[in-house]
Amino acid sequence: MDNDANLQAICSDFKSLSGCISTLRASRKLKIDFSCLKWDVTGTKPVKVSDSCPGPSDGKAMSLQRAIAVLKPDADARVEATNASNTAQNDIKDANS
Repeated sequence: MDNDANLQAICSDFKSLSGCISTLRASRKLKIDFSCLKWDVTGTKPVKVSDSCPGPSDGKAMSLQRAIAVLKPDADARVEATNASNTAQNDIKDANS
C-alpha cells in the first residue's frame, strides 16, 4: 500500500485533512497514543485501540485542545493544539506547492 492510501485510511474518520494531520502531529510531539487521540477528536472508536484509552465520555467528538488536556494533563493543551494546527497547515501548503 502506498503512503497516500495509508494516509487516507488513517484520516478516514476525520472531517478534514488538517484535523487529521494536526492530531498526528500532536500525538507524536506529546507521545500520546494516536488511536486514543483520534478517538477523542473524531468520536469514533478505532478498531485497534488500547483498553487504557479514555474515550469521549458522551461519545461525541471533542476539540484537539480538549483531547490533549484529557490525555496529557501536564501539557499546555492550548499551545500544543495551536502549534499542531499551524504545523499541519504548513505541511499541507508545502505538499501542494
